[in-house]
Amino acid sequence: MFDDLKLTSLENLLSASVLSSQKTILGPLEEVMLDVESGCIAYIVCTLREKTEGEPMQFAIPWKALEYEQESGNLIVKANKQRGNPTIQNKQDKGGNPSFFAYSS
Repeated sequence: MFDDLKLTSLENLLSASVLSSQKTILGPLEEVMLDVESGCIAYIVCTLREKTEGEPMQFAIPWKALEYEQESGNLIVKANKQRGNPTIQNKQDKGGNPSFFAYSS
């Protein structure tokens, strides 16, 4: 029943680093956000190592834009074949929610 699935525990996932498609460390995974209706991961929140104006920046990255690397336990932001590497949209909403990586599949 589960033979074809690639599984990991939430504990393992929460200890992952988020890497760019060039395998540069972007920062640690901070949160996993679930779509409660589908039961699937909607996006993750990553705090970027690069700081702007002394403040760390959090970004939400859609789950579909990520690849889990089983050997290292890290998440890699997939490059879009048509548009190249995803870019960061630095647009936090008024509630202070994380910005989103611009990504289209």
